[in-house]
Formats: sequence, structure tokens, C-alpha cells
Amino acid sequence: MTFGLMVRGLLADVAKKKLVGFGRVSGLATPQPLEHLLGGARWDADVLREQVRGYVLRGLADPGGALVLDDTQVIKKGAKSVGVAPQHCGLTGQTENCQVMVMLIYASRHGHAFVDRALYLPRVWTADPQRCAAAGVSTDVEFVTKPHLGVAMLGRALADAALAFSWFVADSGYGARPGPAPVLPRQPGVLCAGRPGGPAPARRVRQATSPRRGVGRYPEHRMAAAFGR
Repeated sequence: MTFGLMVRGLLADVAKKKLVGFGRVSGLATPQPLEHLLGGARWDADVLREQVRGYVLRGLADPGGALVLDDTQVIKKGAKSVGVAPQHCGLTGQTENCQVMVMLIYASRHGHAFVDRALYLPRVWTADPQRCAAAGVSTDVEFVTKPHLGVAMLGRALADAALAFSWFVADSGYGARPGPAPVLPRQPGVLCAGRPGGPAPARRVRQATSPRRGVGRYPEHRMAAAFGR
């Protein structure tokens, strides 16, 4: 129940995403239950991830669906948030002090939703055990590139028997080898999109044979629909 109230608060139209505001829109007298959820309760985020993916696939699964790999950023002012560092921010198109989260999205004609996530830790974090320990990160954590984080997420998704898809879509940065393509045994159509004015994508649209779809490219109007545009 408390988790549901937390999600309701995140989706609410409040000026600042703080627990006090979440509590108000959720009808709580105090934010204490939400504080306990985040700071005191014992729960497994990976178990929740599996449940979320199952929920998404039950409602959105479609043989012509797509797995979409990309990252999102959150601009920060301080230096204590896990993974924060000066790095490229897609929100502004320049270097910002931010966190980067690699996301795996499932998209189909029925809708789209996140099914996995991984926080990117830059080398300045993995090379500093004291900083990691102070932030609650294991001191033996190793540096992992964003494409490799994507490979791990694809592996988890492909292990789910309920997953149905024909296309894999990613930004050009994820086309660098070793990239995701080697872990896609179903050989879906692959599209890597380049940035306007940026370098050419490492891997362009590739035709693929599918028992259901034959051979062809992902139509632009269906790509737009998959992204809600």
C-alpha cells in the first residue's frame, strides 16, 4: 500500500518532488510511512523489477513489439548522490553535473513502459572506494560501460518467456562493440539512431527475417507510435 502511495506521489502534479508533498497528495497525515519505505524498510529492488516487467508484458506484449535501450539523466547540484559527475546530459546537450540511468523500455502498439534500469557509475566513482562507502555503494564495485549495462539488461529480458518482440532500438552510442547485438539470438531488426549533426551511427537499420513479419524495415509511422509521438 505504501509503495502505491509513493508512486501516486511521483505521478502527482506537485511543484517539488519531496516526501512531504507526496504525503499530502496521498492523504497521509505525515510523510513517515514514505520515509520508512525509502530508509528503513527491507525490500529487494530486483524482485520488484521482475514483477514490474511481468506486469508490463501482461498488458503490452505483442510479437511486433520493440526493446528500446537508452539512457536518461538527472541534473544535480551536489556531489554526494550516487554516480553524480560531470558527464554528457541529453537533456541539455552538454556536460552537466548529473546522474545517468541506463533504461530498457518495452514498446508495442499497445503502449510503452520501462522494464529495467541500471545506474551508471563513472570511473571517478569506481576508482574511489571511500566515496562509494560513504554513499552506501559496495567498495568492490567495478566500472561497467553503458553498453555493457545494456547487455546485462537485455540478458535478463531475454530470459523471460513472456517477452515477445521483433525490433531492438538504441541510440548510436550503444552500437559500439562490444554492444548489445551479440546477445540477441532471435535476430530482431536493429536500428541505431544518430544525433543530428553528430557522428554516423555505428550500426544502421538491419533487415531481419521473422516468421511473423517476413523481411523488412520498421515503418517510420510505427516507430513514432512506439514512442508516443
